[in-house]
Amino acid sequence: MKVLIRLLALLLVTQVKAEPLVLVDSMGLLKAPMQTHPEADMLRQILAIYPDKVQVENISRNRAREWLQKSSNACIPYLKKTPDREKSFLFTAPYMAEAALQLIVPANSPWTAKLDLMQRVQPQISLRELLHLKKTPLIGIEINRSYGVEIDSVLEENKKHPSLYMRTSSSESVGSLLPMLEKQFIDMVIEYPKIADRSTQRLKYYPLQEAEAVSLVYFACSKGKSGEMVVNSLNDVLRTLSQQPAYLEIMRTGFPEKERDIAIEYWQQSIKPD
Repeated sequence: MKVLIRLLALLLVTQVKAEPLVLVDSMGLLKAPMQTHPEADMLRQILAIYPDKVQVENISRNRAREWLQKSSNACIPYLKKTPDREKSFLFTAPYMAEAALQLIVPANSPWTAKLDLMQRVQPQISLRELLHLKKTPLIGIEINRSYGVEIDSVLEENKKHPSLYMRTSSSESVGSLLPMLEKQFIDMVIEYPKIADRSTQRLKYYPLQEAEAVSLVYFACSKGKSGEMVVNSLNDVLRTLSQQPAYLEIMRTGFPEKERDIAIEYWQQSIKPD
């Protein structure tokens, strides 16, 4: 039955004119073992029914976006869409939804007592308020990453704050600042819970007031006629997969059980044509 469904899905997406796709796997998503990383498994399902040839390129995160602008039919997965990025790239409809980013802190950190106290007043921690305490934690931030509109705004306002340890990450792996957290070089990071769950360290998670309740993730693609054709083909694939229980179930695993149905409905609405 699963084979039949996949064949029907492939038939649907191959009815439109397509363009070969160069997939720039700058975060090494496809190197993850099967059924261990949901973001990798969803990407594999998309590529499996893309209606033309797919070529995978492994290029560092520092070079990937520049390389994309020089190409005609390439895409980078697992990016958030921002107004600044839209100046340089075309974006597909969102291909997945993530649970809200949270503040990740070692369970044995002295900062947990302060954060627990702040939660008694407000269940969600305010990043802005945290950066204005008399004594502030050292928070690890990836410069070449978007954390969402409100968090990005707070970080921009406070980019010279001594409590923000900002660095450009060239690592292929997601959650690249977690090793620094484990070694106590920094006090906390902002990360998706499912990514932080992969750490061997005992961690505590705190919801952030400025975080988006549901975070949408996109392909960023080359601008131009070929890029537009790739985006259209990817969008057709996504709308086909949006009706496939296997694809939806992988996405559901990234959310707390009580949030799953709402998150999936929100994502399905977000990929409908305008």
